[in-house]
Amino acid sequence: MPDCKKQVIGLVGDACAGKSSVAKMFAKLGATVYDADAAVHKIYARPDVIDEVQKMFGDVTTDGKIDRVKLAAIVFSDLQKMKALTEQIVFPRTAREMEEQKAAWLLKTDSPVLLLDAPTLFEAGRADDCDRILYLGAPRERRIEWAKKRNWSEQELDRRDARLNAFFGSNSRKRERADAVVENDGSLDDLEKKIVEVWTRWIGT
Repeated sequence: MPDCKKQVIGLVGDACAGKSSVAKMFAKLGATVYDADAAVHKIYARPDVIDEVQKMFGDVTTDGKIDRVKLAAIVFSDLQKMKALTEQIVFPRTAREMEEQKAAWLLKTDSPVLLLDAPTLFEAGRADDCDRILYLGAPRERRIEWAKKRNWSEQELDRRDARLNAFFGSNSRKRERADAVVENDGSLDDLEKKIVEVWTRWIGT
């Protein structure tokens, strides 16, 4: 059994299912949160990474910065390019960031939980770093609605789902490996109640 005083929990799930909301709820309960997407933003701002991405994919910058929309248009339409981006550029660097934050959490905080908000946790080979894994799902119609808030069309969401499933394996496999599955199919209050229940079961009061 994991040490109840300190646990690493991985958060994975469907795209546009509300993982950022769940991360905020965990933080409210006392967790330290590692935000993989924010880490990738920082990585993409590094001059060495900009150079490497440019060499690999051509000009995908706007105003001297990596344009994630341009980059996504390339990698989500070509499986091999997605593998090159993640395996050669993203995963090695986010792994270092994750290890640094884990070390700081262990040594410098009283926080009982480090939540790894990292949708590609399995793909990056980091699932075994977690004591437990939480999978967040949501009804398709809700995911489409939330995708539109990111300026993604329904077709774009489907395209990303299909490409990620082809590269990383189906989400059903992640659900099977998760220690708990939460469905974001109600209000925010409903979701928070479910997260508090998971926290209480895993961490205590």
